[in-house]
Amino acid sequence: GNIVGVNGGVVVIEAKYNDEIQATIEIEVIDNRINTEHLEDNLVDLVRTKKGSVLGVSNYKYNLHNDLSRSSIGSGFVYRVEFHLNDGSILHDVSELRTFKDVEFYRHFVITNRHVVEGSDALKVYLHEEDIEVDAKLIQYDDKEDIGVIYFDHDRYLRPLTLANSDELVSGRFAVAIGNPNGYEFSSTATFGIISHPKRYLPTDTDDDGINDWDAEYIQHDVAINPGNSGGPLFNLKGEVIGVNTLKYVSNNIESMGFSVPSNVVKNLIPYLENGERPVRAKLGVTAIAVRDAILNPNSDVTIPEGIETGLYVVEVSQGSVAHQGGIKADDIIITFNGIEVKNVTMLRTELNQIIVGSNVEIEVIVYRNGEYVTLTLIF
Repeated sequence: GNIVGVNGGVVVIEAKYNDEIQATIEIEVIDNRINTEHLEDNLVDLVRTKKGSVLGVSNYKYNLHNDLSRSSIGSGFVYRVEFHLNDGSILHDVSELRTFKDVEFYRHFVITNRHVVEGSDALKVYLHEEDIEVDAKLIQYDDKEDIGVIYFDHDRYLRPLTLANSDELVSGRFAVAIGNPNGYEFSSTATFGIISHPKRYLPTDTDDDGINDWDAEYIQHDVAINPGNSGGPLFNLKGEVIGVNTLKYVSNNIESMGFSVPSNVVKNLIPYLENGERPVRAKLGVTAIAVRDAILNPNSDVTIPEGIETGLYVVEVSQGSVAHQGGIKADDIIITFNGIEVKNVTMLRTELNQIIVGSNVEIEVIVYRNGEYVTLTLIF
């Protein structure tokens, strides 16, 4: 059964028979009570210190009268600041600055969603603490992940937020969202919840041809988000950004299913987007089928060795491809890719989606060939 202690400590249980001790059991009682007062204070401090770095992002388009009008809004957050000095020099870290009097203006770099800025004729950011909109410029957005980078110049310094290591997330961790749900009249709205699952993959049609061609990685959470939150940060309790709020499932049968692009995905994209580039994703260059599918639907052209139950059976390898250059052959069975056990084509495509062409990253692949496991190295 369960032993419940008022406080943490060690409980000693003695079993006696005719006043003689027959057995002694020592049990440690762990104090798992949550100090709600401290939790509440942490949340208040987080929202108070971070909300000033969370902005509105306004998408303006020309109307029929050729006037710019606000088409839609979203959210964004400052992740980097340049200090443009009166003498024409530029500093990249506040620690390098002698005095703020030397600054002519601050250039703030902002992360938001692609769908917030896509198709705009002009962009503005809304600064809720000053209740003003400031002109902004699009640098670039990714055509696969729903992420974009913009910048704006201002005479006031907004502290950049820190991007966390999203690979450390686990289900059950607390999370906080700050954004502009349903308009700027609700700016700086903060909501609270937990990480439902640290890693989900959702198929996406990125080129509007009706075929899903991308498996985007997301953090699933139950923090309340609504239209206008898109592009805003999802925080851990340290005040670090763990994700960029992007979408939620809406249905009479579904509640509290929000999704955020993980911070590590964002960090990998920033160097490309800041340079105005869209990264080209990797292709392996093979035609393959899942071993499980081949077993369930036997084909005379595909023979799965006894004892092999998962993996990808390579039907064909394209000449000159990364797979060909790395030594993958037809009839190989790909067992692992970059340390991940590959059970279907989606899992392989998901790993490939994280590799940028020309990055020269080396990926270890283990294949089953002629009764042996062979380790290969692919260079992208």
